[in-house]
Amino acid sequence: MIAIDIPYREEDSHLIKMDQVPAALQNAISKTFDLYPKIVNNEKTKDMRFDRLFEKLYNCKVEYNENNAVSRIIWKNEHDYTIFLLRWS
Repeated sequence: MIAIDIPYREEDSHLIKMDQVPAALQNAISKTFDLYPKIVNNEKTKDMRFDRLFEKLYNCKVEYNENNAVSRIIWKNEHDYTIFLLRWS
């Protein structure tokens, strides 16, 4: 299992430390938003449509922290993770 942890700022636990998020993940998220602009998460109802789409597209699992914010992205095998990195790096 391979994971990318999502770090949050100490002064504001809702803001991600973007400089510590791998470029491949940032690129994938940005491009996926561009390709599917109408598929978004609804934090109030906990309907995480974008996250489910992301999981299906990249064969991964999105995990959440106690604030219901994304805490990590996990791939079950190295092959899927490697394909993800090659595609988005």
